[in-house]
Amino acid sequence: MASVMDKIKAKTAELKIQQNEMKAELEIPYISQMDYNEFGIVENELKSQLINCEKKVVYHANQMSKNVMELSKVFSEAQKILSNHAGGTFKKWFEELGFKKDFVYMCLKRNDLFLEVADDKVFQIPERAIKTIS
Repeated sequence: MASVMDKIKAKTAELKIQQNEMKAELEIPYISQMDYNEFGIVENELKSQLINCEKKVVYHANQMSKNVMELSKVFSEAQKILSNHAGGTFKKWFEELGFKKDFVYMCLKRNDLFLEVADDKVFQIPERAIKTIS
């Protein structure tokens, strides 16, 4: 059985890897599609700062999409495992983990749709569209 210190070291190593991946991805040249002149922003320094913010937003939005995809798969798996247990066990399980019913069931709808169309873009569709589709 791993000690607490071993678990801390493993988690630290994992976080360092994630941080290095993020740095590497953020170092990839980014070409903005935004016309900042439209906003009245003509100063190059301001444009540069906003493009840097834009790059980070796009990166983190992509990460969120990946995380929602993984969460959707996990919630679906857990729901299948707990389906034979009566009394709202699945709901109690995810609430105990701190998740809200609306979020979890939206993840499940996304996962079902993903299994149907086999396209990762399902995880980027707005919630309103998911509700309409399902």
